[in-house]
Amino acid sequence: IVFSSEFPIKESRCWNNSDGRKKIQSHIKYFTGYMRYVDHVISHFFDPGGCNLNGCTIGTCVRIMNYQTKTFRKINPNLQASFNLWPLTSNHEGFSKYEVYSNLARTWSNTFTWWNFTNVVDLLEPDIMIANRIFDYDIFSMCSKWNRKYGLWTWYNSDQEITASLHVEGDRLGREFGEMPEDAGSILEYICIPSNCHLLNSAGIYIAARLLWEPKKDPFLILKEFCDCVFGPKISDAMYSGYYAVAKIRNRDIKGDSAFNDAYLG
Repeated sequence: IVFSSEFPIKESRCWNNSDGRKKIQSHIKYFTGYMRYVDHVISHFFDPGGCNLNGCTIGTCVRIMNYQTKTFRKINPNLQASFNLWPLTSNHEGFSKYEVYSNLARTWSNTFTWWNFTNVVDLLEPDIMIANRIFDYDIFSMCSKWNRKYGLWTWYNSDQEITASLHVEGDRLGREFGEMPEDAGSILEYICIPSNCHLLNSAGIYIAARLLWEPKKDPFLILKEFCDCVFGPKISDAMYSGYYAVAKIRNRDIKGDSAFNDAYLG
């Protein structure tokens, strides 16, 4: 559900407007058709914009999340759900912890901030988990205080959402998994690995999956393993050279032609 003041239909997407609420509810009802096929829904409420109409606040986000979760569970009672704190929490580099984009805090009637979220988190259904993009002990500590499970929504770490092409995020995956503490496996409820480009990033998914088990392993040794398994001994080395070139030229962490830098990722 896109909330943005730039859209002519902005009033029709306001939860605190009777016609708008019906349209949001209709939109959520449409997605119930998929719920028997999934086990977890992760939701965030910025990208782009946020509703600044009729007194909507970050508390409105929580109420929508609760309604959505209850509606989905009518179809799938075992469905898990996470309220995604992206982009309220710290970026890997760039912004300081809990600092937000200059236009972010102005959404949801100037309440879309970490501090405001901490004041409405108790309104969330008790078993809704908390997610953010990069492992953070501070977020885990808060989740423990709130008696909520904690997971990672690792968007962009193995793929690039808006550029449908071959991506090999070896460096990013190696860094993000390698920097996780030894006890991350016992702390995290889950790690979500993205696939956005019609399996063109199958090598990245394979690297990420192996790093789930061996987070300190060299991602490019895993890439070589992928090429050996998929392409066979005759062309494995040649294919590895191509994938490696994509990783080092196209999918650098910073300023690659399809990669956002870490200051964006949140």
